[in-house]
Amino acid sequence: MFQLAAQLSEVLHTLIPKRIAESLRRVPSKKRQPEHMAYWTKQPQVKCIIAIRDDKLASLDLLKSYMPLILRNRYKLYPLKQHNAAEAMAEPAADEKGDYTVRPFSFAPDTLKQILELLAGKKTDEPGTAQTKR
Repeated sequence: MFQLAAQLSEVLHTLIPKRIAESLRRVPSKKRQPEHMAYWTKQPQVKCIIAIRDDKLASLDLLKSYMPLILRNRYKLYPLKQHNAAEAMAEPAADEKGDYTVRPFSFAPDTLKQILELLAGKKTDEPGTAQTKR
């Protein structure tokens, strides 16, 4: 976890990540290409979103030495209503225009109901199936 935090911090907070600067220094100045150097003269535009459960929020304090502002902007996400959760699952699954590795599919109504019950913490016994569009 700390290695990822260090790498993420480097991308978010430094002009040139250390490992990139070191590799550029190893290339003789006469062999350096201007277009490669120009890319690293400005900080990359990177945004990071971390989603974490409320009860684990304190764990982010461990990352403050890498990312001092990690807790600066926080938003609480509330649970979706059941019909919104169903829509959030079914619509992307059926999307035929997206560039996905999986073909569009739909959930059998019982399957969708069981998934929603499971996510809501309700117990469900019957396994469900997904139906693939052809």
